Order: sequence, then structure tokens, then C-alpha cells
Amino acid sequence: MVSPESYVFTTPPRSFSLFVNQRTRHVSASKYYPIQIKLLYSLVHLFHLCIFVGFFVAPFISLIAVLLKFNIDALLITKGKDVIQEEFSLVEFVIDETLLVLYSFFIAPLGFLKKFDWKGSANQ
Repeated sequence: MVSPESYVFTTPPRSFSLFVNQRTRHVSASKYYPIQIKLLYSLVHLFHLCIFVGFFVAPFISLIAVLLKFNIDALLITKGKDVIQEEFSLVEFVIDETLLVLYSFFIAPLGFLKKFDWKGSANQ
């Protein structure tokens, strides 16, 4: 059984640049992940890329892929929110899903390319 008391809630970064720095730092650590996790993340990012490209090549198929992704993600998020006793917000969900796809293309790659700041020291 999972207890809501076992979760740690954190404050989000106060600015967009702090958010980018945080996410760059998180992605940079992915080189230490087990191969199975790396493959899973790669598949998710590849799926996002296929959806994006698909809107220009095969819009109907891309729309079906988006609906499939939204349904799977909504199910997982709903289950997670139930555990920590939070309400599911459809508006928040749609905004977050859209930002996630943009994040996959524009911010996540920085974790492999850009230096980041961690507690006052620049790292790569």
C-alpha cells in the first residue's frame, strides 16, 4: 500500500530560467540511468516527435496517437493523484500535456548540451 504521507511536495522553480536550469540538471543525470529506463524515455520522446511530425504528414493518424497518449496519461495521472489525494483537473492536464511535448523538443536536449548551475557551482 502506498501512503500519501510518503510523498514529498516541493516548491516549483520561481522563474522560467530556474525551471530550465532544473530540468537541464535532471536530464543530465539520465546518463546514469539503467538502460531500460533510458530506452523507455527514448521511446516517449520519439513518440512525441512522431506526433509532432505526424500533424504535417498524416494529421488523422497523429490525432489518434494524441488521443491515445492523452487517455493513457490521464489514467496514470488520475491514479497518482488518487494516491496523494489530489483532484484531477482537465484544464491543467491539457496545458501540462502540451507543455510536455514542447519540453521534449526544446528543454530536455539541453541536458546533454548545456551547462547548468547546481547550488552555486556550474556543472555539465
